[in-house]
Amino acid sequence: MGKEDYSGVLRTSRYEVDRVLGQGTWGTVYRAKDKVSGDFVALKVLTPTELAQRQMVERGQTPQSVILKEGGRHSCARIVHRTLDVDGNGTYFLVMPVMKKFLDDVLGDERLAEARTRLKHGLSIEQINDYTRDLFDGLREMHEIRGDVHADLKPANLAIDKGRLYLNDLGTSTCASLQTSSTNSKRGERGFEFTRAPECFLGKDPSRYSDVWGAAALVYRMMSKDGSYPLQNEFGNVSDKTAYLEQIGSDRLRELLRDKIKRNISKEHRRIGKILEQCLDPDPNKRPGSSELVSLMDRATEKNRFWKDAGRFTKRFGVAVGAIAALGAVGYTVATAPKPTPSEPPKVSGLLYLEDNSGKTFDIEEPFELPETFDRVGLTTDKISKRVTNLPSIAYLVDCKAKAMLAGGAWGAERITPHEKELFDKHASDEEKQNITEGRFKPNALPEMYLVPAVALEATMNSIRDARGRVDLEDLLVFSRVSQSKRNEINLIKCYSGSGNFRDYQKALPEDEVNFIKSWLAYIHDGLARKDLSSDVKDNR
Repeated sequence: MGKEDYSGVLRTSRYEVDRVLGQGTWGTVYRAKDKVSGDFVALKVLTPTELAQRQMVERGQTPQSVILKEGGRHSCARIVHRTLDVDGNGTYFLVMPVMKKFLDDVLGDERLAEARTRLKHGLSIEQINDYTRDLFDGLREMHEIRGDVHADLKPANLAIDKGRLYLNDLGTSTCASLQTSSTNSKRGERGFEFTRAPECFLGKDPSRYSDVWGAAALVYRMMSKDGSYPLQNEFGNVSDKTAYLEQIGSDRLRELLRDKIKRNISKEHRRIGKILEQCLDPDPNKRPGSSELVSLMDRATEKNRFWKDAGRFTKRFGVAVGAIAALGAVGYTVATAPKPTPSEPPKVSGLLYLEDNSGKTFDIEEPFELPETFDRVGLTTDKISKRVTNLPSIAYLVDCKAKAMLAGGAWGAERITPHEKELFDKHASDEEKQNITEGRFKPNALPEMYLVPAVALEATMNSIRDARGRVDLEDLLVFSRVSQSKRNEINLIKCYSGSGNFRDYQKALPEDEVNFIKSWLAYIHDGLARKDLSSDVKDNR
């Protein structure tokens, strides 16, 4: 039997397709030789099934939009790298590295039978910790950098290369926005059933918090003594999983999962088990976000490392030295234990919650150094800012921007950047454009100081807010003023810094712009400290 001919898959002189690596609902992945580099690569071509074609019609998608979204424009450390290409027929396809090993290969490896018997699972403690950290980090990148929901986390979609784990197969990912899908959508019903969150069985669409449930179910599978998923045994005994979840209810399901974690997770992973209790809560609103998961995991594994080191010292050097090491571990644990929440909240905000027209709600964080604000005569600009937008939060930000400019705290920065003007021209209504043209504001205040940034902020807000309606405040200010290319550069810095704080990526901005953003933030924070927003400000941590 001769070798199958794949020359007709793509019209391209660079890649020579030699075989199929895998096929799913949305596409086929081929192995091909890159004639330029000489390496083998994986090419994903969209070949939607009848089901996928119906879903595209329901969501108003095209083959091009689907493959463009999966490709994205963001470089991430824990997501399998993919680049977009197009062949001579105009067919879009993705180019990826060939990943030879996946988590399902590791979990099902018969060579680990002896270890599985001895350790009650097929992975070492170090492997589980590393894979879990990589999984949580990849989820954070998926949600915050790509702005997507994965919606199909399972071992076959987690690639492993040189001991590191990577998220793969983004074909089922969905753009996370505040717009709800159509009522006849079946998106919540897709994905691996043992990592599918309970609410998705009950008609909810996949979300960032259902992804958190799925990731925790995978970690549970890696750690569980019997090698099962959280609800695998229960689902194996029922024919209708939706009816089972409706019958058991949230409270009983929560108790069931907590009991299983206590019984089925070894002592070595007790701290991670506590994290799983939060992530596997039946109520999505009670689960931590993916960013919080990364810090929780770091804290849990760092504390465990001290006690392991103390044990090794005891075996090697005796009880006395081991005791000293243990005392050091106790000191570290006390020093790094979470501090009680202060009675007076700090005066800086990190996340700006925008909840329709209900007002301003800020998530309070620790401050970084900001310039001084000045209460000068003539800075009562709030009446103007409220006229340019029906969103109180945006009006407040525009007001603070005007105060920063009028106070002279940002000499050198552009009053209106080309990007702000571009967003205004694209998103403003005819009436708003006429207001700018005719200058329908107070003579001593330029209309651009209020109307242009208001439109730019609203447009930016709609492109960066997460599934819960939250917008990172510093991102909102910066992204409303800088070009798309600069925004991509900042996203890349955030991806690799791991924190996404303004202080991490301000080096990508001109010095004048950094000084202005800090001045703008100072007036926002000053308003909170003065309790100008006392009826709206809440500590949401």
